[in-house]
Amino acid sequence: MLFVPITHSMPGIIGRVSPGPYWDYFNEAPEVLTDGFKNEHLRFYDYYLKGVDNQLAEEPPVALYVMNGGSGFRYEHEWPLGRQQVTGFHFNDNNSMSKTTSASGGDQYVTDYSHDFRDPATGATRWNISAPAVIFNRTDSDTKSLTYTTETLSKDMEVTGHPIVHLSVSSSADYGDFFVYLEDVDQNGQALLVTDGQLRAGFAGLLPNEDMLSADANLDALPDLPWHGYRQSDYVDGILANGNIVDLTFDLMPTSWVYKAGHKIRVSITTSDYPTFGINPALSPSNDPASPDTIVPIITVHRSEDHPSFIELPVIPSTPTSYTGKGKLKLDDTTIVDQSAQLHVFQNAVYLLANNAWYTWKVVDREERENKTLLTCEGTLGSIRVEVKEVGDGKFKAEAHGDMMTFSTE
Repeated sequence: MLFVPITHSMPGIIGRVSPGPYWDYFNEAPEVLTDGFKNEHLRFYDYYLKGVDNQLAEEPPVALYVMNGGSGFRYEHEWPLGRQQVTGFHFNDNNSMSKTTSASGGDQYVTDYSHDFRDPATGATRWNISAPAVIFNRTDSDTKSLTYTTETLSKDMEVTGHPIVHLSVSSSADYGDFFVYLEDVDQNGQALLVTDGQLRAGFAGLLPNEDMLSADANLDALPDLPWHGYRQSDYVDGILANGNIVDLTFDLMPTSWVYKAGHKIRVSITTSDYPTFGINPALSPSNDPASPDTIVPIITVHRSEDHPSFIELPVIPSTPTSYTGKGKLKLDDTTIVDQSAQLHVFQNAVYLLANNAWYTWKVVDREERENKTLLTCEGTLGSIRVEVKEVGDGKFKAEAHGDMMTFSTE
């Protein structure tokens, strides 16, 4: 599974298309992405079409690019990440957002059909671009939105996975569409788009994920995310009528983004993004914001114990997963390998790359102690014991010991 921050331009495959100005923002050469993307495609085809033994099936099954992280691609064992810490950020008074809740209340927002989140120069959106000409900046769009913003972050925070938003809303109209944008606000107050999601209120009902598959599929639909269906029978007509408070839960597009220290996290909410999305036909039969028969809803986002509004972010701990050091392997009675190696320590598995080969262990026991994690693992070369320890200044070291292998960070 390859997670790459690109559009349909397929950088490195069709010519040498640049993935756009984000790489200047990340302070990274586009070739890091284009060459890596192309090489992974070739490795995949070499393995499955040509039978080349390039260890593709033995290495960690997920490779993702962490945007704004400064470290490029990294391996992972699963998706969503097993070590993610799903953290709720609550919408509070004064347009603030934090891990705790403030006094109950509600915030009104008058639908602004002039909210048009397209690049003003090219008309590009996330939905129609090949490679963006500019970074998607929502600073001006936020003035036409209802926003909630955290305090300044004191340290870097990685968000990797599927953000899920929970909105408790009512409206002056019987119908409504809701657009939610997750943003990164820098020291200069510029708000950059990280990811987004949308939901028509009539599809508020949650259905089992398996409903998206045919009855005889015999598959498990993963990951478990809010699923609303798409059939007419799944839709509730006039769901917001009579001031009814509706709980909307939906996921945003997955992301992998590092919020830097000194930045803020923002959630922006609107009820229109015209003309990228047509206006709800029940609000504007002519799909024209200027038409006299177009209804302009006033929504309320509720903030109470019974009707909370918040976003869940998959926060990734800062403990690294990859370590370079010396590995010693006893492959049989006569073969001992003693050379540089890489140890990858995940929530549920441990991988070692040495001697141009991958070795794997399953984590069967985990013990968290002060400043260290101890793992007991079973796998390719028998049982091993792994210790990951913080040694100060945000640095970590890893050691692994077993009858057939040892590893120590250099």
